Amino acid sequence: MEDVILTLNDVSREIQKIEAPLTRSQEDRMRGLIESSANMLAPINFQYWFEKLQRAMGKWRLFAARVAEARARLQEAELELKTGKPAHLLNVIVCTVCWLVCLAGEFAFTYTTLPFILNIEEDNILGIALSALVVAMLTVLEWALARGLEEPYQEARNVLGRRKPLHWLGIGIMAAFLITLFAGNLYTVRLLASARQESSAYRDCLEQMKNQGSLGAAANSRPCSQLIDQATVDRAITAVSVAVVVDGSILFLVVLADLENLYRRYRVKRTAAAQRRRLPDLERTLAEAQAETAARQHLWDQREVRIAAIREGFRARCNFELDTRLAAVYVEPPIPELERLVAMALAQAPAGRLN
Repeated sequence: MEDVILTLNDVSREIQKIEAPLTRSQEDRMRGLIESSANMLAPINFQYWFEKLQRAMGKWRLFAARVAEARARLQEAELELKTGKPAHLLNVIVCTVCWLVCLAGEFAFTYTTLPFILNIEEDNILGIALSALVVAMLTVLEWALARGLEEPYQEARNVLGRRKPLHWLGIGIMAAFLITLFAGNLYTVRLLASARQESSAYRDCLEQMKNQGSLGAAANSRPCSQLIDQATVDRAITAVSVAVVVDGSILFLVVLADLENLYRRYRVKRTAAAQRRRLPDLERTLAEAQAETAARQHLWDQREVRIAAIREGFRARCNFELDTRLAAVYVEPPIPELERLVAMALAQAPAGRLN
């Protein structure tokens, strides 16, 4: 760390201005200027060293806060990854495929029936739009399920989590809904089994009619139509239509929740990775700032000893410059005539007479 010492250059400039002849008062004035300047070194350097110390401490506190913040964010991200809900990409893919199958099934049902009932050509844009309109109902039903069932259930679990009776009541309501949904799907499968049985019987009858020829087909057309239970087929079609809409909406809700969970975990992982990359640089800068602060604090604690040495060095340097300048401009003054005669007389007088 650079140890900067502030001194006064005005003294050196004043010393360089000294010209002959120099009186005793001028020399005393320069000596006094050197002494007063040496005494001014303490407040000047104290202020400078204190500002440097405060700046170093501020830098240390700043990076200490940044390191603490980075560590807190990293710990928070790691905790969220450990305790958060897991997200599986395979589950998202499977649910998405099933949801698309539900959409395609509902569109196929509507596309083969609604345009025919309304006497609209299937290839017409209006027929396609009407068929897609029912598919859009999946999104509406999903919104209704999310707002009316899923979100209140999650809020109730969070708010009433510590109140066990109400907590178990919410779980029971959700379990009842899931059981009802499961029973509805089983009932739909049962109706589909009955419809397949009716369809198989009808197909067998048509095959027999085809083998008997056209005359037999005309004679047995009525009995074949009477072989199937149309009510069973109608119930199966209705159940499948309802199941496709309800299951598709629930699958869409599950896909959105899983995608949101995946995105949240991806964002948390990115945050954790960024903090891991950022933390070593911050810790290194913090160590440097801490070392600088310790050095500045040590210099500040030794300020009295240091300023005394600085003052003595400044005083000695300035006095040396003054003496050097005085020696350069000093001119020996002429001896007055009387003093010259006395000196000659004393020099010529015998040694005994001086006694």
